[in-house]
Amino acid sequence: AVEEAKNSSNKKPDDPTFWKFNKDMANTYIFRFIPDAHTHLTYVEVKYHGINYFPNGKKSFLGGHCKNMVEAWSCPACAYGSKLWKTVNKSKQEDAKMWFAKNKWVSNILMINDPVTPDNNGKVFKFEFGIQVLEKILKRNSPEASELNDPQFKQYSPFDPVKGVNFIFKVKLKKFEKNNKETSQPNYEESYFDNNITPISASKEEMVDILKRTYNLQDYIKKLDYLEPERINAEVG
Repeated sequence: AVEEAKNSSNKKPDDPTFWKFNKDMANTYIFRFIPDAHTHLTYVEVKYHGINYFPNGKKSFLGGHCKNMVEAWSCPACAYGSKLWKTVNKSKQEDAKMWFAKNKWVSNILMINDPVTPDNNGKVFKFEFGIQVLEKILKRNSPEASELNDPQFKQYSPFDPVKGVNFIFKVKLKKFEKNNKETSQPNYEESYFDNNITPISASKEEMVDILKRTYNLQDYIKKLDYLEPERINAEVG
Protein backbone atom coordinates (compact mmCIF):
# COMPACT_ATOMS: atom_id res chain seq x y z
CA ALA A 1 0.00 0.00 0.00
CA VAL A 2 1.03 3.59 -0.55
CA GLU A 3 0.08 6.73 1.34
CA GLU A 4 0.77 10.37 0.57
CA ALA A 5 3.54 11.95 2.62
CA LYS A 6 1.98 14.36 5.10
CA ASN A 7 4.96 16.67 5.37
CA SER A 8 6.27 16.60 1.81
CA SER A 9 7.66 19.93 0.68
CA ASN A 10 8.88 21.60 -2.48
CA LYS A 11 11.73 23.25 -0.61
CA LYS A 12 14.32 22.45 2.01
CA PRO A 13 13.14 23.46 5.49
CA ASP A 14 16.29 25.51 6.10
CA ASP A 15 16.15 27.43 2.79
CA PRO A 16 16.40 31.11 3.86
CA THR A 17 15.22 32.36 0.47
CA PHE A 18 11.66 31.18 1.25
CA TRP A 19 9.39 33.04 3.65
CA LYS A 20 8.26 30.73 6.44
CA PHE A 21 5.25 31.09 8.72
CA ASN A 22 3.66 28.96 11.39
CA LYS A 23 0.83 27.06 9.74
CA ASP A 24 -0.49 25.96 13.12
CA MET A 25 -1.10 29.51 14.34
CA ALA A 26 -3.84 31.91 13.20
CA ASN A 27 -2.36 35.25 12.16
CA THR A 28 -2.45 38.04 9.59
CA TYR A 29 0.52 39.04 7.43
CA ILE A 30 0.89 41.77 4.81
CA PHE A 31 3.12 41.45 1.78
CA ARG A 32 3.33 42.47 -1.85
CA PHE A 33 3.56 40.10 -4.79
CA ILE A 34 6.32 41.32 -7.11
CA PRO A 35 7.62 40.04 -10.46
CA ASP A 36 10.94 38.32 -10.97
CA ALA A 37 12.99 41.18 -12.41
CA HIS A 38 15.37 38.74 -14.13
CA THR A 39 12.81 36.91 -16.26
CA HIS A 40 9.64 39.02 -15.69
CA LEU A 41 7.80 35.90 -14.52
CA THR A 42 5.13 36.53 -11.90
CA TYR A 43 5.00 32.96 -10.57
CA VAL A 44 5.87 29.41 -11.59
CA GLU A 45 4.01 26.16 -11.10
CA VAL A 46 5.84 23.49 -9.13
CA LYS A 47 4.84 19.82 -9.12
CA TYR A 48 6.10 17.58 -6.34
CA HIS A 49 5.85 13.84 -5.64
CA GLY A 50 5.92 12.75 -2.00
CA ILE A 51 5.00 9.13 -1.40
CA ASN A 52 5.18 6.88 1.64
CA TYR A 53 5.11 3.25 0.56
CA PHE A 54 5.71 -0.09 2.22
CA PRO A 55 8.04 -2.49 0.39
CA ASN A 56 8.20 -5.80 2.27
CA GLY A 57 6.03 -4.31 5.00
CA LYS A 58 8.58 -1.60 5.91
CA LYS A 59 7.77 2.09 5.55
CA SER A 60 9.87 3.98 3.03
CA PHE A 61 9.69 7.47 1.47
CA LEU A 62 10.19 8.54 -2.12
CA GLY A 63 10.15 12.23 -2.95
CA GLY A 64 11.19 14.51 -5.78
CA HIS A 65 9.91 16.96 -8.35
CA CYS A 66 7.95 16.05 -11.44
CA LYS A 67 10.08 15.90 -14.59
CA ASN A 68 7.05 16.92 -16.65
CA MET A 69 7.83 20.47 -15.46
CA VAL A 70 10.88 20.58 -17.72
CA GLU A 71 10.10 17.90 -20.33
CA ALA A 72 6.62 16.71 -21.27
CA TRP A 73 5.73 13.07 -20.60
CA SER A 74 9.11 12.37 -18.98
CA CYS A 75 8.15 11.83 -15.33
CA PRO A 76 8.63 8.22 -14.16
CA ALA A 77 6.43 8.71 -11.08
CA CYS A 78 3.50 9.93 -13.19
CA ALA A 79 4.07 7.04 -15.60
CA TYR A 80 4.05 4.54 -12.73
CA GLY A 81 0.87 6.09 -11.33
CA SER A 82 -0.79 5.87 -14.74
CA LYS A 83 0.22 2.22 -15.02
CA LEU A 84 -1.44 1.47 -11.67
CA TRP A 85 -4.53 3.46 -12.59
CA LYS A 86 -5.08 1.45 -15.77
CA THR A 87 -5.39 -1.80 -13.82
CA VAL A 88 -8.77 -3.15 -12.70
CA ASN A 89 -7.45 -3.60 -9.16
CA LYS A 90 -9.17 -1.06 -6.86
CA SER A 91 -6.35 -1.15 -4.31
CA LYS A 92 -3.79 -0.36 -7.02
CA GLN A 93 -6.00 2.42 -8.36
CA GLU A 94 -6.08 3.96 -4.89
CA ASP A 95 -2.29 3.72 -4.74
CA ALA A 96 -2.07 5.35 -8.17
CA LYS A 97 -3.54 8.60 -6.83
CA MET A 98 -0.59 9.00 -4.49
CA TRP A 99 1.93 8.76 -7.31
CA PHE A 100 0.57 11.77 -9.16
CA ALA A 101 2.20 15.12 -8.43
CA LYS A 102 0.75 17.73 -6.10
CA ASN A 103 0.74 21.30 -7.42
CA LYS A 104 2.10 24.40 -5.71
CA TRP A 105 3.11 27.79 -7.05
CA VAL A 106 6.11 29.98 -6.23
CA SER A 107 6.49 33.74 -6.56
CA ASN A 108 8.54 36.61 -5.20
CA ILE A 109 7.13 38.73 -2.39
CA LEU A 110 8.18 41.87 -0.55
CA MET A 111 7.32 41.50 3.13
CA ILE A 112 5.46 44.52 4.49
CA ASN A 113 4.40 43.32 7.94
CA ASP A 114 5.35 40.04 9.57
CA PRO A 115 4.04 40.36 13.14
CA VAL A 116 5.81 37.18 14.24
CA THR A 117 9.25 37.99 12.78
CA PRO A 118 9.52 41.78 12.29
CA ASP A 119 13.09 41.39 11.02
CA ASN A 120 11.53 40.01 7.81
CA ASN A 121 9.88 43.35 7.02
CA GLY A 122 11.37 45.00 3.94
CA LYS A 123 12.98 41.77 2.75
CA VAL A 124 12.31 39.90 -0.50
CA PHE A 125 11.49 36.19 -0.30
CA LYS A 126 10.23 33.37 -2.44
CA PHE A 127 6.72 32.36 -1.37
CA GLU A 128 5.13 28.97 -1.95
CA PHE A 129 1.33 28.93 -2.12
CA GLY A 130 -1.55 26.68 -3.03
CA ILE A 131 -4.81 26.87 -4.93
CA GLN A 132 -6.63 29.16 -2.46
CA VAL A 133 -4.13 31.99 -2.99
CA LEU A 134 -3.76 31.27 -6.72
CA GLU A 135 -7.50 31.69 -7.25
CA LYS A 136 -7.37 35.16 -5.67
CA ILE A 137 -4.53 36.15 -8.03
CA LEU A 138 -6.41 34.83 -11.07
CA LYS A 139 -9.58 36.63 -10.02
CA ARG A 140 -7.70 39.95 -9.89
CA ASN A 141 -6.07 39.29 -13.25
CA SER A 142 -9.45 38.55 -14.87
CA PRO A 143 -12.19 40.64 -13.22
CA GLU A 144 -15.81 39.71 -13.81
CA ALA A 145 -18.02 41.85 -16.04
CA SER A 146 -20.03 43.04 -13.04
CA GLU A 147 -16.85 44.34 -11.42
CA LEU A 148 -15.72 46.14 -14.56
CA ASN A 149 -19.10 47.87 -14.78
CA ASP A 150 -18.86 49.08 -11.19
CA PRO A 151 -17.62 52.72 -11.14
CA GLN A 152 -16.05 52.07 -7.73
CA PHE A 153 -14.04 49.10 -8.98
CA LYS A 154 -10.27 49.52 -9.17
CA GLN A 155 -8.53 47.39 -11.75
CA TYR A 156 -4.90 46.50 -11.13
CA SER A 157 -2.33 43.77 -11.61
CA PRO A 158 -1.42 42.00 -8.34
CA PHE A 159 2.24 41.96 -9.40
CA ASP A 160 2.58 45.56 -10.58
CA PRO A 161 5.35 47.19 -8.46
CA VAL A 162 4.07 50.69 -9.27
CA LYS A 163 0.28 50.38 -9.49
CA GLY A 164 -0.33 47.23 -7.49
CA VAL A 165 -1.72 46.54 -4.03
CA ASN A 166 -0.71 44.74 -0.85
CA PHE A 167 -1.95 41.23 -0.11
CA ILE A 168 -3.50 40.60 3.29
CA PHE A 169 -2.59 37.00 4.04
CA LYS A 170 -4.93 35.60 6.69
CA VAL A 171 -4.07 32.27 8.24
CA LYS A 172 -7.06 30.63 9.89
CA LEU A 173 -7.28 27.20 11.48
CA LYS A 174 -10.15 25.14 10.12
CA LYS A 175 -11.25 22.42 12.52
CA PHE A 176 -12.50 19.02 11.41
CA GLU A 177 -12.77 15.49 12.76
CA LYS A 178 -10.40 12.74 11.71
CA ASN A 179 -10.29 9.25 13.16
CA ASN A 180 -12.74 10.37 15.87
CA LYS A 181 -10.37 13.15 16.94
CA GLU A 182 -10.68 16.90 16.42
CA THR A 183 -7.83 18.34 14.42
CA SER A 184 -7.22 21.44 12.30
CA GLN A 185 -5.52 22.57 9.13
CA PRO A 186 -4.54 26.02 7.83
CA ASN A 187 -7.03 27.85 5.64
CA TYR A 188 -6.37 31.01 3.61
CA GLU A 189 -9.83 31.70 2.12
CA GLU A 190 -10.21 34.99 4.00
CA SER A 191 -7.04 36.47 2.47
CA TYR A 192 -7.55 39.40 0.08
CA PHE A 193 -5.96 42.24 -1.88
CA ASP A 194 -6.48 45.52 -0.03
CA ASN A 195 -7.45 47.67 -3.09
CA ASN A 196 -5.20 50.56 -2.01
CA ILE A 197 -3.07 51.09 -5.13
CA THR A 198 0.48 52.17 -4.19
CA PRO A 199 4.06 51.70 -5.42
CA ILE A 200 6.28 49.32 -3.47
CA SER A 201 8.33 52.37 -2.53
CA ALA A 202 8.02 56.14 -2.90
CA SER A 203 11.68 56.20 -3.93
CA LYS A 204 12.54 55.14 -7.48
CA GLU A 205 16.04 54.13 -6.37
CA GLU A 206 14.67 51.94 -3.58
CA MET A 207 12.13 50.39 -5.94
CA VAL A 208 14.92 49.42 -8.34
CA ASP A 209 16.90 47.96 -5.44
CA ILE A 210 13.92 45.88 -4.27
CA LEU A 211 13.36 44.43 -7.73
CA LYS A 212 17.06 43.62 -8.07
CA ARG A 213 16.72 41.47 -4.97
CA THR A 214 14.05 39.25 -6.52
CA TYR A 215 14.91 35.62 -7.20
CA ASN A 216 15.25 34.18 -10.69
CA LEU A 217 12.34 31.73 -10.91
CA GLN A 218 13.66 29.97 -14.01
CA ASP A 219 16.92 29.20 -12.19
CA TYR A 220 14.89 27.94 -9.25
CA ILE A 221 13.02 25.49 -11.50
CA LYS A 222 16.24 24.28 -13.14
CA LYS A 223 17.90 23.45 -9.82
CA LEU A 224 15.08 21.38 -8.32
CA ASP A 225 15.63 17.70 -7.52
CA TYR A 226 13.73 15.74 -10.14
CA LEU A 227 12.70 12.12 -9.88
CA GLU A 228 14.75 10.09 -12.34
CA PRO A 229 13.70 6.69 -13.80
CA GLU A 230 16.62 5.01 -12.02
CA ARG A 231 15.24 6.00 -8.61
CA ILE A 232 11.76 4.70 -9.41
CA ASN A 233 13.12 1.42 -10.80
CA ALA A 234 15.41 0.92 -7.80
CA GLU A 235 12.60 1.47 -5.32
CA VAL A 236 9.57 -0.17 -6.91
CA GLY A 237 10.94 -2.13 -9.84
